[in-house]
Amino acid sequence: MLLSNFISKPAIADLGEGCSLHHWNFPVNSDSNPKIKNHFDDDIGDYQAGHRGVDLLAESGDDVFAPASGVVSWVGIVGGRPTITILVKNLKTTYSPVLSFISKGESVQKGQKIGKVSKNSLTAIGYCLDKCLHWGVSLKLEENNKPKYINPEKQVYRKRIVLKKIE
Repeated sequence: MLLSNFISKPAIADLGEGCSLHHWNFPVNSDSNPKIKNHFDDDIGDYQAGHRGVDLLAESGDDVFAPASGVVSWVGIVGGRPTITILVKNLKTTYSPVLSFISKGESVQKGQKIGKVSKNSLTAIGYCLDKCLHWGVSLKLEENNKPKYINPEKQVYRKRIVLKKIE
């Protein structure tokens, strides 16, 4: 048998002209495939609770990196959690709990450090209670201005090892 290392290309959502996520990195442990604590779940109604992002295992104090180049559109508290949002073309990418030293309006480059995973009293409610980073991605739809949530986990390349039979 031959051992082959290849990169699989996941199905990519239609993100608009000139924009795709499949060249992004994970925002933590970007040199590897981080472990997923909670997976994306958007199989719910518009105004119901759900999990429209991915929780990546991360320790308090771990560095958080921009998975793609963009412009910071928000740094502050959302739902009691320190949060940073980066616009990448027509996508909004949000990370929490993250204490960031980047300011609104600043440009960031793919792989640039944008903050650190936070653990404090502000993060003691809701999802991602301990040892994780919540990463959400959404696309604004022009017709109704409602976001379309996208699973960030499926939008990055992952290295896989596959055994192939030689005949």
